[in-house]
Amino acid sequence: DPLAREMSVHDQIEQVVLQTREVTAKGPVACDIRIAPIPLETGRLMTLVLLISEILTNSFKHAFDGREDARVLVELAEDGPAHLRLTVADNGKGLGEAPAGAAARGLGTAIIRGFVSQLNGRMTVDGKNGVTTVVTFPAG
Repeated sequence: DPLAREMSVHDQIEQVVLQTREVTAKGPVACDIRIAPIPLETGRLMTLVLLISEILTNSFKHAFDGREDARVLVELAEDGPAHLRLTVADNGKGLGEAPAGAAARGLGTAIIRGFVSQLNGRMTVDGKNGVTTVVTFPAG
């Protein structure tokens, strides 16, 4: 999209969050989007946007089961002088109800790991009290 080159990082991430919600959410989900004013090279930004979309797709499809107070947080912040930290969190049912190892073997997880690798990043996932995914990666 030629117009995407003119959009800020915040606006591009906000757009993908809202579009992913529109396409995949089973009900209303409040989205809290907190994006620091960080410049990103176009290729890295596209990888980041795809990563966010994939993580959110998992949340919107699996986390809420009709929950009325469904919420997600998407935050991109500086993490020291040379790294960025992406946090995507939901207040859904967490990973406790999934069969042992199921989340670690799914196609969505493999896709997410591929995007994290493209960013030369590290990922942690906490499945208690919803699911929180944190990806740290070099800024440049």
